Amino acid sequence: MLKYIVYENTIGNTAVVRAIYHNPIPEFERENGIYLDSTVPNAETVEGMYPVLMVKLDAKELFYNYESLPELPIPDEVLLDRATNIESDLGSLLLESAADKATIATLEDTLGNLLLEVAALKGGDE
Repeated sequence: MLKYIVYENTIGNTAVVRAIYHNPIPEFERENGIYLDSTVPNAETVEGMYPVLMVKLDAKELFYNYESLPELPIPDEVLLDRATNIESDLGSLLLESAADKATIATLEDTLGNLLLEVAALKGGDE
């Protein structure tokens, strides 16, 4: 089946495939494009690599170039430790917040009692 391949980043006689149009029409044509009648190959699963579809411009042949996956900036173990520490800190803060709320409730109750006593001493019973 005829396909129209749009490519970019030409290096020598090869380029990275940007788009594939099946059953192309002339409006799809671009400066960096060619017609192909070959099938798209299946990518293999290669540990630590990802496939990049390429085209050999002179042979009009598609193939995959496998490139290394980028390194993660922070290892998973470090992220797990950080998440555990954050959860622990959050738990501590929640306990502190609950203790503070209990203290505030006790102080409010004490203040209410003191206000009643002050009112009684001033003769508020009259």
